[in-house]
Amino acid sequence: MRRILALVSTAAVMSATGWVGAPPASAALPTGFTDVVIANPAGNPLAGPTGITAMPDGRALITQKGGAVRVLLADGTIAAADAVTLAVCADSEEGLLGAAVDPAFSSNGFVYLYYTHNAGNCGSPTGRFNRVSRFTMTGNTIVAASERVMLDNMNIPAGNHNGGNLEIGGDGDLYVSVGDGGTNSPRGASAPVAAAQDLSLLNGKILRLTLDGGVSADNPFVGNPDGASCATAGVAAPTTTKCTEIYDYGLRNPYRFAFDPNTGNSRFFINDVGESTWEEVDQGGKGLNFGWKSREGYCNVGSTTNCPPPPAGFTDPLTDYPHSIGCSFITAGAFVPNGVWPSQFNGSYLFADGGCGKVFTYTAAGKVDYSNPFAQTSGVIVDMTFVTQGSSTALFYVTNGDSKLHRIQYQGSVDPIGTSKDFVALAPARLADTRAGQTTVDGQFAGTGTMKAGTTMQLIISGRGGVAATATAAALNVTATNSVGTGFVTVYPCGTAQPTASNLNSVSGSTVPNAVVTKIGSGGTVCIYVQVDTDLVVDVDGYVPVGSSVIATVPARVLDTRVGFTTADGVQQGGGQRSAGSVTPVQITGRVGVPGDASAVILNLTATDPTATGYATVYPCGTPPPTASNINYVAGSTVADLAVIKIGSAGQVCIFSQSAVQFVVDVDGFLPSAASYAALAPARLLETRSSGSTIDGQSIAAGVRPLGTVTTLQVSGRGGVPTNATAVVLNVTVTGPVAAGFATVYPCGMTTPLASNLNFLPGQTVANASIVQLGSGGTVCVYNSQPTDLVVDVDGAFTS
Repeated sequence: MRRILALVSTAAVMSATGWVGAPPASAALPTGFTDVVIANPAGNPLAGPTGITAMPDGRALITQKGGAVRVLLADGTIAAADAVTLAVCADSEEGLLGAAVDPAFSSNGFVYLYYTHNAGNCGSPTGRFNRVSRFTMTGNTIVAASERVMLDNMNIPAGNHNGGNLEIGGDGDLYVSVGDGGTNSPRGASAPVAAAQDLSLLNGKILRLTLDGGVSADNPFVGNPDGASCATAGVAAPTTTKCTEIYDYGLRNPYRFAFDPNTGNSRFFINDVGESTWEEVDQGGKGLNFGWKSREGYCNVGSTTNCPPPPAGFTDPLTDYPHSIGCSFITAGAFVPNGVWPSQFNGSYLFADGGCGKVFTYTAAGKVDYSNPFAQTSGVIVDMTFVTQGSSTALFYVTNGDSKLHRIQYQGSVDPIGTSKDFVALAPARLADTRAGQTTVDGQFAGTGTMKAGTTMQLIISGRGGVAATATAAALNVTATNSVGTGFVTVYPCGTAQPTASNLNSVSGSTVPNAVVTKIGSGGTVCIYVQVDTDLVVDVDGYVPVGSSVIATVPARVLDTRVGFTTADGVQQGGGQRSAGSVTPVQITGRVGVPGDASAVILNLTATDPTATGYATVYPCGTPPPTASNINYVAGSTVADLAVIKIGSAGQVCIFSQSAVQFVVDVDGFLPSAASYAALAPARLLETRSSGSTIDGQSIAAGVRPLGTVTTLQVSGRGGVPTNATAVVLNVTVTGPVAAGFATVYPCGMTTPLASNLNFLPGQTVANASIVQLGSGGTVCVYNSQPTDLVVDVDGAFTS
């Protein structure tokens, strides 16, 4: 069955007596949101809008089916005059379909338009073709004579399934969505494969070009013996050709796609229109094949029950939904920028269906509640984007059937995203997972296989998971799992020599996490060295922005009690095992670059060769040892943990050891007194065991947390944490778990993320530090996958 979409054809959605079907009567939104229709200019109202594209100066471009581009001005009104009117074919789903704005628009004025070019006869399949061109815009006018054609002669035999979206990724390249032309066979009925699988055609693909119209150098088929540019070839390209413009393929009608601004525009989701059974959202990636015309959603085409795993070489969608829920063609899509809406929307993707008018939310945890859409719209929603005007960022969307522009805005107060001048806390996001079949926030560094002993991963940090491209350091949670043998892992900035330091230690078959604050090295990367064969999992919790007072350094050793081992400056080395109940002062200031006025230090503390079960606590010298702990250990183990600790008297921190043990301490950075970090004496905020206590008697003796529990913990206003805190440094401990599992710490108000802070086995006591954004009401949430007791201490807080 071939279905002509109604999303850009007024004739397809209207009849002589009104709507085909019954559009919803009004918009429905969550509490605190409003949906406002923007007034149409008198004398020149919108007419069949097909897309809306944000501009960097608070304006937006609105494309219209008939060929006109309109401008949403920075004051929120629509300009009365057209910016340009192109001569287009506008039958079926043809017309002016999409736009993009050059990243350097302020200096070059470039905009990109996708439209159906009249090649002599709009009524003939050979007289109309889709085209992408670059134009120059001055003021609110696009200069028609400035056109530079970049793609041309893209066939649309049936006039529909044009695709038509343009986006510019974080790599600075132009991405283009092209539909299959409505027939699956632009070459004719005798074509050996469907258009989406025909690599000699641009139909049914996501294309990737340079902003000058060239082929991006690392596209999948660049360098292939049959690779060739198909920029203007149409069906004239030999069938053996592999078009070098192709980035993804196996798509039916990828009408809209969007890049995630929270990852530096390094990942994108594709809304691919299905046929008669399923609609789907895909995650784009280099060289992926999404299976049309063999697969539709997770199933074989046309079926709701025959849904085997995808054949080799095919990629399944992120999510799909059946037409049986009353929705029939997927259209608009946009990522929610972190911090503009309540925190539960951070990391979320919105996508709409033009058939039912619903807008769904794909959460940061990868879930969609199809029974509870974010919004119910009317008028055939076709495109949406976030536009920042002044200090306000809102979601704008256009409807084709009734030619309206809407603005959805949140009217309430927004929970802080975790920003301060010194540290930006993020919703945890996975950046690497080498285990087979696993995934990451953007598909990079996923399923790459066990790292071999003695190798180093160069992990891209900047521009991923919400980390700014200009970040100077990152807070990571690094986990070694499936290790073969006893060894260690070292994290350090790429471009520097590997230091004599370690961040975590593992034994064969173990799963060991540790928090790491690391300087970001050359190319926005950090290097991770593994001594033995192991899998690595890396999550990011936040970053240090440019101009921050936080100074991240190359790790340097300042204490090693083991005989025969050295420190960076030869001081405090080889002192021998620390006795049970002893306190070890460690000189911090005046060593390894830490100045005398530093207020706090970022340490990696390792306890090794303990003679009995016990714990260690790091605290500022000159204060009493607190009721808190940083590390828990058993006889013979080696355990590491991060600590951000206030520096005490004489520029020292003290380490209390409950039982005899050796200590190794590395400095990863420091905070000067001017930093917006309130370094605190460690204070206990949560103790679920019946025998323990907390700093203020709150959050105690709740008992073992059942399997799958989320514990909400009030943090701000307790233990010295100020009420304007945006993020805190916590030490989280699980003790007495009944089965192997994990715990995840995250800001309350959002869905539990795909990340973990610590992993445990039955009966263990395991601790790990976490720098976590504060959520709704100054709270953090702790999820435990198996029954266990929980203990949480706070070491400090970042303030706004």
